[in-house]
Amino acid sequence: MASKPKLRTQFMQDFTEEFIGEPDTIKEPGYPDPWPDPSRRWPREGQGTSEIVADYTTFVNALLSVGYADAEPAAAPNRALADQIVRFLRERNWPKGEPIILTPEYQYEDRGTVTLVEIAVILDRLLQAINHVTPARVPLSPAE
Repeated sequence: MASKPKLRTQFMQDFTEEFIGEPDTIKEPGYPDPWPDPSRRWPREGQGTSEIVADYTTFVNALLSVGYADAEPAAAPNRALADQIVRFLRERNWPKGEPIILTPEYQYEDRGTVTLVEIAVILDRLLQAINHVTPARVPLSPAE
């Protein structure tokens, strides 16, 4: 049985391009994805693990708060990034606008499901980006 193509939307493309990097340069899972890649925006070269975790938490918080809970994000580890994400989402009226689905096999039936898929794909792309970067070692205390 042939599998159905993956659901992809214009929002996924736009968000990826704005915050992660050129969507067409992101490799499918399992393929080498060299770092640093000049087309990547996040994580930034030189970021430490604690900064990467704070940013990832901010992405999750903003996307789920706005897209799932229809609320402003709670306090975020990276407030400036949260504000940037929310501004991006609001400018696109996401998720309230009708999604532009790039995969013709899918029909727009349930906006809630499409929104959750959009969030899942974006979070997966963020994790892929983390997987291919060697974060800077950030000492936990000045004595280290």
